[in-house]
Amino acid sequence: RAKLLDQVEQRCTGKGVWAHHERKVKLEYCMWKHNTVGICMNSMRTNCPRDEICCPSAQNAETIAAGAVTPRPNQYVCQKSPVVGLYCQHRSFTLPGGNASAPTPLCTDVSCPSFGWCRDFTDIPGLCLGEACMNYQRSLELILGSMIALPLAILIDVINVGLLLAVNRRSKLKSSLHAAGSALKLLVYLFCIAGGVQDFVGLAVEHRCWNEQGNARIAQAEMHVKLSTSTAVGGAVGSLCLSLLSVRWSNRLVSLPYARGRAQ
Repeated sequence: RAKLLDQVEQRCTGKGVWAHHERKVKLEYCMWKHNTVGICMNSMRTNCPRDEICCPSAQNAETIAAGAVTPRPNQYVCQKSPVVGLYCQHRSFTLPGGNASAPTPLCTDVSCPSFGWCRDFTDIPGLCLGEACMNYQRSLELILGSMIALPLAILIDVINVGLLLAVNRRSKLKSSLHAAGSALKLLVYLFCIAGGVQDFVGLAVEHRCWNEQGNARIAQAEMHVKLSTSTAVGGAVGSLCLSLLSVRWSNRLVSLPYARGRAQ
């Protein structure tokens, strides 16, 4: 046993073993936890430990008076699910309508409508098999595409302003740029609406899987998504109209008056 512990210290828990790894803080914590309280992975356990050692525990004292230290109560409790295995659930995620005389039961997939969605979104196994997690990943990709398309559309608008003030009359170029800008803005709108980004954010607001600060940020994100879609569709219509106008009127914004010379 002593030889095994020496090997564990040299290869897993020793100082500086994970210093050159990207996730060294997480690795050091996991190795320390496995070495002190045991392995808490679902692949190694089938039931929750009785002393809740596998869930986060409060570290700071609540009150310190006259040398007496009162530890803070732990906020997580180990639960078992046939879908994700063992997981840690926050004690505030309980059934609505509780009272102080009796402890309120924790939410389950059956008792709370939002529990299953929040569990799938959290993706405890890390496999992203739930619908909420897959929609979240797809929304991230679409938002990334929108963040690329929108600056390009703004850049095209800036170029159009420069061509509008330029001396050269390039109606076809102006029309093409306006059409390209309209297509990019329409693409952003389709990402948010047809791609399901707005629907996903709406579901996140409805299910309220976070604390008050987190739910407030999600509500703010929903407002930003709606504002972005409205701005994108308005800009797309405006760029399309300017594209058609550029074909008909290709003059620059300010032109010098034309005067015919008189022969001497």
